[in-house]
Amino acid sequence: MATPLVRRWQRRWFVLYDDGELTYSLDEHPDTVPQASIDMTTVLEVSEADSVTGHPFSLAITAPERVTFVKGTCREEARWWSDVLSVSDTQCLSRMLITNKMAVHRDDGDRATGCRRPWV
Repeated sequence: MATPLVRRWQRRWFVLYDDGELTYSLDEHPDTVPQASIDMTTVLEVSEADSVTGHPFSLAITAPERVTFVKGTCREEARWWSDVLSVSDTQCLSRMLITNKMAVHRDDGDRATGCRRPWV
């Protein structure tokens, strides 16, 4: 019998660039190479994922090639991220430059100069 795979949540530093690219890295240092990126212009849905992950304040970012789960530390933070990431108007999205730390769990540059949201 195979041992079930246990995945842990890990904190990551997120940057949303003006072209719709959302990257995440181990830390906030600009020289750190991002671990992965999501093209937010291709995302199909950003939805609440508490029931899927079993963790409160979690969201699912559903792109054609994979689903990435993220979670905040409180309801307000998760709601804020949901609002920001759910922007479907690419012109509006391109005006948003955001960096923040958040936990990430994934299934299957100096461009960031905008507002910074502190990790609480």
